[in-house]
Amino acid sequence: MMHRVAAAVMVLFAWVVPMAAQTSNDVVWVQVEAQPSLRQATESARSYAANLEDVNGFALPGGWYGIALGPYTRRDAEIVLRTYRRDRFDPA
Repeated sequence: MMHRVAAAVMVLFAWVVPMAAQTSNDVVWVQVEAQPSLRQATESARSYAANLEDVNGFALPGGWYGIALGPYTRRDAEIVLRTYRRDRFDPA
């Protein structure tokens, strides 16, 4: 089950979101999804958090809410992405 959850989230990951860019150890977040309401985002974040660590939510421009994993160094985020993609992470 955990591998399926991990694989699906990684399939959904479109990018690594930089939050600070100062050194080679940049702090980044891996965005999983975005929701149009706080209620939907909270429900989604709770669902991910039941199976994953480091789940966080953010208010995004335009009234949307992002669900992301992190914070990570850029290198660690790339490893997380590769691992989940390799394992075909599936949240269902």
